[in-house]
Amino acid sequence: MRLRSLDHIRYFETAARTLSFRDAAQILNVTPAAVSQRIRQMELELGVALFERHVRRVELTEEGRFLALEAGRALEICDRAIGSIVRDQRIRAVNLTTTPTFAEQILLPVLAGLHERVADRSVRVMVSTDLVDPGRDGVDLAVRQGEGRYPGYRVRKLFPCVYAPVCAPALAKDSRIAPLVHVDWPGNIHEPPTWSWWEKARGKPPFLTRGELHVPTEAMAIRSAVAGHGYALVALQHVTAEIAAGSLVLAAEAGAELETRFSYFLVEAKGSGRGPVSEVADWIFKKFS
Repeated sequence: MRLRSLDHIRYFETAARTLSFRDAAQILNVTPAAVSQRIRQMELELGVALFERHVRRVELTEEGRFLALEAGRALEICDRAIGSIVRDQRIRAVNLTTTPTFAEQILLPVLAGLHERVADRSVRVMVSTDLVDPGRDGVDLAVRQGEGRYPGYRVRKLFPCVYAPVCAPALAKDSRIAPLVHVDWPGNIHEPPTWSWWEKARGKPPFLTRGELHVPTEAMAIRSAVAGHGYALVALQHVTAEIAAGSLVLAAEAGAELETRFSYFLVEAKGSGRGPVSEVADWIFKKFS
């Protein structure tokens, strides 16, 4: 008997590893309903229950535990084989995936130091809002903004994210009515740091505003604020250079900074060992933690 696709196995193995359809959905960048549907299809094809479903948790059945063990081994073998092929087909580059904002605002200004550390290696920075697993798809390392729940990987915390409103100096000086710049966060981010979140935490509206400006990334929100297009709610770690240069200022009274549930984390496959990947990972950790 053959299942319809390897995706079913991947969905099941991730849910079995995390014992949570919600956490599995975050890792796979899909909805919990999609995970549940794939697993239900597997159970119908196999004719057995793989999970015992409770109100707020799931447990593996005996058949589920057996399949999870074997599926994990099989997927690990496939991932190692694919990874070896990919590595053999390229000059040994270290592929780092991260968010557009971290790449532009934090990593790019210090890349020269990284190249000095690994001068004989290539470092490829890939930006994406999707959660890409290190050890798969040619990715070696990931720097992600989240809550640190990445089961099955080595995870090191870099720094927490502290958010505050910023704007151009002229806007703050004149106290003009201006739009709020909103970041349209990806759907897989639970309770992102939005203006409504900030207002709820502060207990009052942020500013007298007129209209809204929506952008896809925090980096674009920063550029919009620098250009004087409105007030942006951003992580202060993302705008240290702009504040130091005077192109941005805090747009609220002292004490308006709020720490979120989110931090930046360095994520890598377990057992990656020593070598170029480890050198780059250690440099990132020492630089930003």
